[in-house]
Amino acid sequence: MIHIVSGNAVINDPIIAANTDVVLGHVSAILIDPHLSRVAAFTLKPTSRETLVLPWMGIKRIEPGQVFAWAANMIVRADELFDIRRLLREGTLKPATRFHSADGKLLGQMHDFFFDRHSGAVLKYEIVGGPFAESETGRNVIPALGNTRIDKEAGTAHLPLKFAALARLVEKDA
Repeated sequence: MIHIVSGNAVINDPIIAANTDVVLGHVSAILIDPHLSRVAAFTLKPTSRETLVLPWMGIKRIEPGQVFAWAANMIVRADELFDIRRLLREGTLKPATRFHSADGKLLGQMHDFFFDRHSGAVLKYEIVGGPFAESETGRNVIPALGNTRIDKEAGTAHLPLKFAALARLVEKDA
């Protein structure tokens, strides 16, 4: 059974060591691996010059209002993990990222994303504006797809499907 969590809902949640109940920090951002469409790590609010992360493998469970790490030693410097260094260098999906289809059509701007709290699989992105936006809210969701290409400098993500194929997927989910 899939248990869906909003990425925005986890921001500012405390990260607690499950073995000691000590608060290790608070979630400041979530790093998404766009190639795998998975949560890679939670970054902690800075307490020093170093970026500290809780990688997905260090998460024991996620509950409403709190994230549990297996232990305090699961928190590491971001530069200690190759995949995290790569994501920080190449770019990750984050709020305000503009999504484009493979044929260049602007789909909207990311407002939130939803992931499975057990596997870390990103399931869908909530976008603002664009051709799929509902008239009442100005928002809609698009499916999360692996092999998404990031242009870090431009703040854009290019999904691997053309607009017509994405429209069929969005229509099917509605």
